[in-house]
Amino acid sequence: MQFYRAILERTPGAAPTDYSHHTTLADAHTAAKGYQDYDWPYVFVDMIDIPVDKAGVLELLRGYSVQDVAPKRNWRLTKRGGLEEFPVPNGR
Repeated sequence: MQFYRAILERTPGAAPTDYSHHTTLADAHTAAKGYQDYDWPYVFVDMIDIPVDKAGVLELLRGYSVQDVAPKRNWRLTKRGGLEEFPVPNGR
């Protein structure tokens, strides 16, 4: 099942400063635009795929963090607040 997360990552490679999960790209985009405009260069939207089979749900119940799930697609905010897709990196 696919979800989207809006991430504020002020320090590249470190733990995110803030993040939230959403069911649609539009909701994640709205959340991303909710950050201060001076933070926009550090705001990303990721599409993540969460396994919904029995084993995947069991991992989530045991404390497996969705923060550790690798993104399938990435976007960043443009200077005007739009979304621009960029290749999925091995790490920002």
